[in-house]
Amino acid sequence: MKNNTTHPWNRTRRLAGFSLAAAFLVLAEATAAERTPLIATDKARTDSIVEQVPLSGTITSARLAQLSSQVSGQVATVSVEVGDRVSQGDALIELDREI
Repeated sequence: MKNNTTHPWNRTRRLAGFSLAAAFLVLAEATAAERTPLIATDKARTDSIVEQVPLSGTITSARLAQLSSQVSGQVATVSVEVGDRVSQGDALIELDREI
């Protein structure tokens, strides 16, 4: 078998191949530098975050109150609405006096 590694054309081809590969790497590096994304920075600070999430459902109270009167009768008027705040001693209902 004849050894072709010493032929001048083989050496020229290898040199051209290495040169082409080196040129490709240099070009690839230059284009990668152009594609480098810009990074924005900002100073850290304390701020309020308000997030609202619209939901639907039923809301129930964590506490229940049992109401009763000392006398029996029919309710004539209701003095409060659902959700009103009341204090101890407030009149919530009025009984019909004619019954």
